[in-house]
Amino acid sequence: MPGNYESSVKSVSHGITYSADLDHNDEVWKVMLELPQDIGHRLRLHSLTARGVQATIRDNDLYFKQYQAALETQSQSPMESARKSRQLFEANYRWTSKVRAVIVRAINLIPPIRRIRQASSRIPPSVNGGSVWIRRSRKSAASSAKGPFIRLASWET
Repeated sequence: MPGNYESSVKSVSHGITYSADLDHNDEVWKVMLELPQDIGHRLRLHSLTARGVQATIRDNDLYFKQYQAALETQSQSPMESARKSRQLFEANYRWTSKVRAVIVRAINLIPPIRRIRQASSRIPPSVNGGSVWIRRSRKSAASSAKGPFIRLASWET
């Protein structure tokens, strides 16, 4: 491999192991709220968004359980990752043992949706290269195709 090779980022995670056991949902929630802060920062640093989240729980017997789910939309938001992690934990974890470690991971990483830019033009209505066009006039669709048009959105590529 070339000396300047950088592998692509496949997931971003952050976890913590406690010296004392966590013994109820509220304590685990506080941890799950804190861990995605660093994950969100690293996602923004690498210009990526997550389409899913994975929560790994290690109990005091050192067994681990892993849960994952898709996010509703791709996101860099620490709060969305924390909420989804909490939902996974509360829906699946059975309190037979206390929690010793928590890991939250952002998975299925992709580049973010590009920002929308505004522009004007006199091009007929079409969906062309990701652009959406509408007629500026309020006349019916049967009116002539001549006249000013405005571009609503154009996706930067």
